[in-house]
Order: sequence, then structure tokens, then C-alpha cells
Amino acid sequence: MSDVTTGHGTQLWLNLGAGLKRIPEIDDIPELPSGERGLYETTSHDSVDFKEFKKEPLKEGVEITITGNYVIGSEAESDLQDADDEEGAISYRIVVKQGADTYYVEGNALFYNFKRGNAKDGKRTFTIVLKPVAAPTTDEAA
Repeated sequence: MSDVTTGHGTQLWLNLGAGLKRIPEIDDIPELPSGERGLYETTSHDSVDFKEFKKEPLKEGVEITITGNYVIGSEAESDLQDADDEEGAISYRIVVKQGADTYYVEGNALFYNFKRGNAKDGKRTFTIVLKPVAAPTTDEAA
């Protein structure tokens, strides 16, 4: 039987200057932070059959849109607004469970485009974009 599990129970923690602080009521972190590398074309007149490419030397952080329950006037709203207002990268921790084990995915990222939803039919939600500026680390929680 597979050891794979769902993302249920995932948590987001941000360091806004006073240590890591949990952002409650996260609904969705659709993927964990990662980077992607583009290609550049190296085709010449000597190329045959296919265009030629090489990988760019640097990766770029993949944007992740995080969704959660939006509670007007909450501490979480204030913290998310502070993250959005921050000019530079801030440190984060995403806590994920795999069976009985817990892992920390940590790094630094820009947080921006904080949006507050106000659905007519359904719950209020927020979104904020996380863009890693460095490769994350993944370690088992102690």
C-alpha cells in the first residue's frame, strides 16, 4: 500500500519580524515551493532535425497562490497585509504531514497580491501569492 497522504493539516507560518507566526484557516497551498529553469536556444545553421537548447543556469521561483478563509479585522488579515506590504523577502515555514511524520518546508519568499474575496454565495476567502527567492529546505520536524 502506498504511503502517500493528502495535504490536509498543512500550515503556513510567516516571520514578520517577531519570529514565526501561524496564519490560521489556510484552505489551499496547491503546491510546495520550487523553482523552474527555462531554456535558451542554441540552434545554428549546423543543427540537424531539431532545434537545440540548453538550460538556463539559474532557476526562478514558481509563484504559488495560497487561499484561506478571510475573517474581516482578524489578526491573520493584519499579518497577511504586513506580508504584502513588505518590500523584500520574508522567511516562511510550511508544515506538512506524511502519515505520522511532520515535515518543515522552509525558505524565503516574496508575498504579494493579497486579495480579499467577498462572495455573495459562499464564504469569504483571501488569496496571496508566494514567490520563492531561494531553494527551500525540507526537514523532518524534531
